[in-house]
Amino acid sequence: ASGQTPSALFEADLARRIERRLREVLSGGHPAEESYEAKFVGGAPPRWLASSCGPLTASDGTVVGAIEIVRDITEDRRMEAERENMIQRLVENQKYESLGVLAGGVAHDFNNLLAGILGSANLVRMELDPKSSLHTFLQQIEESSKRAAGLCAQLLAYAGKGRFQIEALDVNELIRANSSVLRHSIDPHCDFRIQLADGALAVEGDAQQIRQALLSLVVNSAESMSGGGGLIEIQTRLVEVTGKQLDGARVGRELPPGRYVSIRVRDNGSGMPPEMLARIFDPFFSTKFPGRGLGLPSVLGIVRSHKGALLVESSPGPGTTFQILLPPGSVAPRAAEGLTSKESAEVQEDKGQAFPSPALNISIVDDEPAIREITSKLIAAWGYAVIAVGSGKEAVELFRQNPQCARLVLMDLAMPEMDGATATKQIHALNPKVPVMVMSGFSTSQVAPHFTEDWIAAFLQKPFDSVELKKHLARILSEQAV
Repeated sequence: ASGQTPSALFEADLARRIERRLREVLSGGHPAEESYEAKFVGGAPPRWLASSCGPLTASDGTVVGAIEIVRDITEDRRMEAERENMIQRLVENQKYESLGVLAGGVAHDFNNLLAGILGSANLVRMELDPKSSLHTFLQQIEESSKRAAGLCAQLLAYAGKGRFQIEALDVNELIRANSSVLRHSIDPHCDFRIQLADGALAVEGDAQQIRQALLSLVVNSAESMSGGGGLIEIQTRLVEVTGKQLDGARVGRELPPGRYVSIRVRDNGSGMPPEMLARIFDPFFSTKFPGRGLGLPSVLGIVRSHKGALLVESSPGPGTTFQILLPPGSVAPRAAEGLTSKESAEVQEDKGQAFPSPALNISIVDDEPAIREITSKLIAAWGYAVIAVGSGKEAVELFRQNPQCARLVLMDLAMPEMDGATATKQIHALNPKVPVMVMSGFSTSQVAPHFTEDWIAAFLQKPFDSVELKKHLARILSEQAV
């Protein structure tokens, strides 16, 4: 390039910078090193260049010219950007992991407390005169407890530890089956549209969790509308996703490029500026007013648990688009089921359901005294004798002394000295025929790895009411009798 002017080598802006710096050196100045993005003349792609300029001197020190050295630092910049991206991902993962552990622990402890509250209300109702006006207040206690339990469920979903039952699903059928519920969750003045891909879109996931994610996104879109009008659209497709698209995901950046089942929820609401968009998945952050809830954060946890990705596009004016990307399933999906009124209402007791005649005791193992006492009284009211102990170690010792001491065990998971999983295995070794019902403030997905045996009779999520407990007991004892 010797003898060529800067304008012959670089685009106009960079050429002017270099010529100015050369003149500064010739006039005795000492310009600092600079870096900037520029193009080489001749159609080369944009490159990052770093330049430095200095004088050319003769042997006697006389300045006879100036030299500009331009270095291509594009690869250095690329590696620096990758490092920053990795650091950002690491920080985000650590943040979500820490918040997930916190959310899971808080949900577990609250579920234990709620189990005591709900069980106590059930006991009072059983003892109360059916005509008493206090039943109204008991109902409020029970409903508030269940709403609090729902909040705990959202905490667990955010932590990626919600109740999961993975199965083959058709996303299109799932949306069709729940279209009415989704429609009624938003203002009737909103234009609600569903555009589904042709054929089935198979994924492997939990239908209830995916429904919850869709509902949260639709409700969020509805809240972004001013005056109640506007458009909300759900669209499904099988799409090819590039690595560049995944790099911009809020979760799932580590996924490989390729085919994914796409679920888009788009609205033409008010949209969000970048600083607000960066915080929408923070727990209890709201664009409307503080402390709104865990709707969007739980979506993040649900998508993460399904090994998917979540992309968000939003800006003030055009509205917001959420895109869930799920790996396509490899097996035929089952028929989808929709949300029913039964799922949102209190579970009704089966009047035709009856216990077999009690012959032996039922053992309750829980380190929470209130839960032991309340559960014992509920079961005793149904005609069973109860052996209640406060640790897994005590329960194992009971069975060691008499392997036939109980015909059913209700076992808590998290206990000091000996946890429920260890105690269950030791009890089963002493009496292989005794069924065990696991109960915990943790979710099914957290409990399942500890209990892989097929002889675990049921899982009871705390808090539970008397109807749910009685239904499980009746089924297990009836099967045992047969």
